[in-house]
Amino acid sequence: MSLEAKERELQQHLQALVPNIVLRWQPVPGTEIAGFLLEEASASTPVPRESFSQVMDSPPFWSLLWPSGNLVCRFLAGNPELVRGRTCVDLGCGSGLVAVTCARAGAQVVAADIDPLSTRASRLNSLANDVNVRLTDFWHPEPCDTLILADFLYDDTNIPTLLEFRKVCQEIFVLDCRLEELDIESFQYLGSCVGVAVPDLDPHGEFGRLRCWYYGPRVEEWSRILSEK
Repeated sequence: MSLEAKERELQQHLQALVPNIVLRWQPVPGTEIAGFLLEEASASTPVPRESFSQVMDSPPFWSLLWPSGNLVCRFLAGNPELVRGRTCVDLGCGSGLVAVTCARAGAQVVAADIDPLSTRASRLNSLANDVNVRLTDFWHPEPCDTLILADFLYDDTNIPTLLEFRKVCQEIFVLDCRLEELDIESFQYLGSCVGVAVPDLDPHGEFGRLRCWYYGPRVEEWSRILSEK
């Protein structure tokens, strides 16, 4: 299937949820990549009443680059040596643009998300940015160098999985907009920062207040994300 056909497929799926909403290619600030994301003007219009329940049942998380993902993309684009030559996993990958950034930096990357539309969006974004990303709908914890969890742990039921992840991952970076505390041994709180989505549809900054934690041997290197936000 061509890139154009993949674009049309995602557009049709989204418009089945919300008529007249538009996806378009947009640059990710501070990087050399682009993503097929919501067009801001059309996404700013109110969701029709008859579409609201469908959107809540199947939220198109993949159609935005959320503040946490945007911040990781900019940080790794400016510090590619942090993941170059490493095996990286982007769990709950959404649009797949964090995975794309890791691959552009020279990492071997797995992008995982249970939403099949996320997998399709991630495939489109990786192909358009000319990188190779291994896609899966479920990641069975396997040895990796770097696990990135951007807005993955806001659901408390996901937190116990960190104990399993620690067994196979050399380092884990957590960046989350809703998680306020992470009381898991060996995870170090790095601090808080502010990010914006692409496109920025959050004028009140509800999802832009981010907190960071890190597990692994390179605390100082990853803590730079706060100074380079």
